[in-house]
Amino acid sequence: MNSKRFSDDGKLIIPEPIKREKDKQEDSEFKIPEIVKETRTFYIIKQAFCPNGHNLINKKHIISGYPGIRLRYRRKDKSKTEIAISAVLGDSQKIILHGNLTFGELVEIHCPICDVKLPILTHYKPRKGEPGCSKNEIVDIVALYLTPELDYSKAISFCNKVGVVHSSIKYAHEIIRDIYKELPDFG
Repeated sequence: MNSKRFSDDGKLIIPEPIKREKDKQEDSEFKIPEIVKETRTFYIIKQAFCPNGHNLINKKHIISGYPGIRLRYRRKDKSKTEIAISAVLGDSQKIILHGNLTFGELVEIHCPICDVKLPILTHYKPRKGEPGCSKNEIVDIVALYLTPELDYSKAISFCNKVGVVHSSIKYAHEIIRDIYKELPDFG
């Protein structure tokens, strides 16, 4: 059993119990417990910076048990909505703090403190049949820096489309790697 509390890069490791059905064999002496000790590793973002160096982790808005990342969305009609997204890597939960959002709309994502637009890591054309996306649509993948040095190699990223089923924060290098894999081989 792995008893490490922190990953090699200093992130807290949180085990998640996985629920299982009880053993269906009535005559069996061994019963699989409802919750077994299998775990999955979670990474919690403890700091996230805009291009001007503001830390967007907000202790007032708890999502999935941890302080969320506060952001400002600017809609096409120039109205603003503030949200907090989960700081758990891979978790797509969010809270609308004020304003409105429409499922499927594309938004600009800004720092809620200085209103600077977050940098676009890349543009992405979703694959055919990807949930929540139309076939000819291009979304922006924006970046938040994990250190005050504003280094893309230490950044997280997510798309600018509201309500995409699989939308969650990922490491920026994972996005770049996935896009690179889809490029044709010119060698």
